[in-house]
Amino acid sequence: MVLVLFLAFLLFGCTHERDNPYDPNGTNYNPSLFPSSSSSLSVLVPCMHTAGCAEISAEACFASGGQIVAFCPAVSSSSLQAAVSSSSDGIYNSSSSSLPEVMVLCWFSDGTCPLTLISQEACGIFGGMPVQSCAGSSSVSFACAMTATTGTVGVQISPAPAVTCNGVAVTTGLTWTPANRTPTAAGSVPVSVSASSGVCSGMAAQCGSVTVPDPLVCTMTATTGTVGTAITPVPTVTCNGTAVTAGLTWTPANRTPTAAGSVPVSVSAGSGTCSGMAVGCGSVTVSVYSGKGNNISSYRTVVIGTQTWMAENLDYVVEGSKCYNNDPARCTTYGSLYNWATAMALPSSCNSSTCSNQINSPHRGICPSGWHIPSNADWDKLLRYVDGTSGTGSPYYSPTAGKYLKATSGWNPYSGIENLDTYGFSALPGGNGYSGGSFYSVGNNGTWWSATEYNATDAYRRYMYYNNHDVSNYYKSFLYSVRCLRD
Repeated sequence: MVLVLFLAFLLFGCTHERDNPYDPNGTNYNPSLFPSSSSSLSVLVPCMHTAGCAEISAEACFASGGQIVAFCPAVSSSSLQAAVSSSSDGIYNSSSSSLPEVMVLCWFSDGTCPLTLISQEACGIFGGMPVQSCAGSSSVSFACAMTATTGTVGVQISPAPAVTCNGVAVTTGLTWTPANRTPTAAGSVPVSVSASSGVCSGMAAQCGSVTVPDPLVCTMTATTGTVGTAITPVPTVTCNGTAVTAGLTWTPANRTPTAAGSVPVSVSAGSGTCSGMAVGCGSVTVSVYSGKGNNISSYRTVVIGTQTWMAENLDYVVEGSKCYNNDPARCTTYGSLYNWATAMALPSSCNSSTCSNQINSPHRGICPSGWHIPSNADWDKLLRYVDGTSGTGSPYYSPTAGKYLKATSGWNPYSGIENLDTYGFSALPGGNGYSGGSFYSVGNNGTWWSATEYNATDAYRRYMYYNNHDVSNYYKSFLYSVRCLRD
């Protein structure tokens, strides 16, 4: 019976005009005249009734046959309030009034809300409530169907989930979670959508979840490392599958361990899609660089004339020895660098005071057993043999010996300078170091200590530069290479 009456009112309601401000589909509709679907029935509203106009509850207005208006004229409303509170038979008949008929969406007590306008009077008689939207009603269906199962941080989920309202596709007025269907973090990410317009305005639906992998990935194949040496090969870093080589910050700094043990390696991105993200690469087992030691069997040797020389620089790690730029890889190539007192195995005070009475002939220093730090006279003998000259002056300066003693590669090139390594001495440009800890000239020059002291602060050295050959004395505190000579 209720349905028959409802259909009758529905037919009647559709014949009314749609140009008054109370009609949601009218050209002059004013939504402020009606409460939303979430409004409380106890909200006071201006209500026009045959008995007058007053602010009463929306429920009372509808029950008494009144109509919600924008405002009440400045007239007494006590008679209306009394009529509403004391009587329920004064239902207003719109057909006998000059007030325009109000066509509304009606929310019934059973939770239904037909998507068709009916008269406000019919809505009240059936115990319903006029609303702006039927969103949330059992009569309205808002749904989201998603086929995507995986996603990527910073990239929109694709294909886009299909959204429908009462079976009709909706593509506009949608608000997504995550925003713009774009995940911002890895993991299982739930996706939902809400409508902001149309019949389903204010409704939300769950679409499902997508699995989002970590976007920043670091792959490291190295398993071991050395204190002071950058880990190699360099770990591979990708962001969403694309290689990243710039804007990376490593831990440990510059991929260079500073302590022995199991060292975790991680990286963070400073730009691009993965900016601000960090990821672990794994761990390496780090040891302290130990060099080759001072056992002569670890070194190549060469006979030049009547002398037997080491054919490479000494790489014996002792207190005070250094690798160029503190990089053990430099020691592997060029050997270690030493100040004079360290090379001579004398007290450090000998770098600033004379120690001639502690120098033996020959003087072993840190050389292998049976070998010694060459004196000025030893160096003179080598250079004269290479030059094919004779004499006794010391120190002997040779402008050409370097040409025959330098390695054929490893030196920075210079026009007109030729390095032949005729005798296999293979002198390399290991560079030098200051006592303060800085280094200079690797690739440009090589300098080797002699055991001969010049004065309290200086000792003799032999020096080969990429564009000339020289011999001189210099500060004992500087860091130079060592070549040992057999006794």
